[in-house]
Amino acid sequence: MVVCRGCGLIYTNPRSTRDAMDEFYTNRFQSDPGALRRHGEDVNENTFEKHVKQMTPFVESLIDSLGDLNGKRWLEVRCRSGTVAEILGRHGIECHGVDPFAANVDFASRRFGPGRFHQSSVHDLVGPAPGEFDVIGMLTVHVLAHASAPSKLLKDCYDRLKVGGRIVLVDKDVTQPRPDNLKFALSGSSAIAHCQHLTLNSLREFVRKAGFEVERAEHLDRWSTLRHAIVVARKPERPRAAGEIKADDPSTLHHQIVSLYRWHVVRAPLRAIQRRVGKKRIKMMQSRARMAHHRTMKWFKRRWA
Repeated sequence: MVVCRGCGLIYTNPRSTRDAMDEFYTNRFQSDPGALRRHGEDVNENTFEKHVKQMTPFVESLIDSLGDLNGKRWLEVRCRSGTVAEILGRHGIECHGVDPFAANVDFASRRFGPGRFHQSSVHDLVGPAPGEFDVIGMLTVHVLAHASAPSKLLKDCYDRLKVGGRIVLVDKDVTQPRPDNLKFALSGSSAIAHCQHLTLNSLREFVRKAGFEVERAEHLDRWSTLRHAIVVARKPERPRAAGEIKADDPSTLHHQIVSLYRWHVVRAPLRAIQRRVGKKRIKMMQSRARMAHHRTMKWFKRRWA
């Protein structure tokens, strides 16, 4: 496991190979009722109704926060047996789904009709879904943590969304363990399944760098072994140009502040030395730069806390 100094992402290094992941999901993965290892034995009406009951309060509150979605097209990535589709259907939302396990797709297709649910692969989750969508959700499983290429997955979602459409991701924050379960393994038996372990910040950064405009990023009052975090983002009308700075983007502002700090505290004094400026002058420049940096960071924390 290694940690990125920039965004705090924790990820496996070296990365799992495509063959290793295929072998894992075929022979060892059993955290999903439709997993191949479990032969689909637990994909039934009782399990389905149990999951619907568990998910209903959260999904309905999410629908309320997203505005009027009646008649809109929603794609649920890793839809399992159609839990989210059942809840969305009560609100007039047309839900499609993709899932890598045939047992899940077969159950959902029997319940909701053919043509709306498609079997994908763990390497290309979005691919089989037809058309464009108003919303793409990843609500039931921490999908991005399992993705071998999370940036590619988000890029595929970006391409399948309509302009102004939203992506909704729910994942676990590895820095927020459940209070009564402070000891936990980062990977445990799912060392291959979890290609990365996310925080709220790294989840937001993934989405932002894929070209989305982040509207909401916060922790939820939902727990498993870890606290859940949610990011809601919109596909902008005009794609962000490379290097473009957005005034309302806290992560971009933070990068600018740190860059300015490094310039004034590190590089500028070195240039001053080259010009044979005295030590007192150098220390004064560094002191002023640090004071300006601390004032700016205090404002930044108040503004974006």
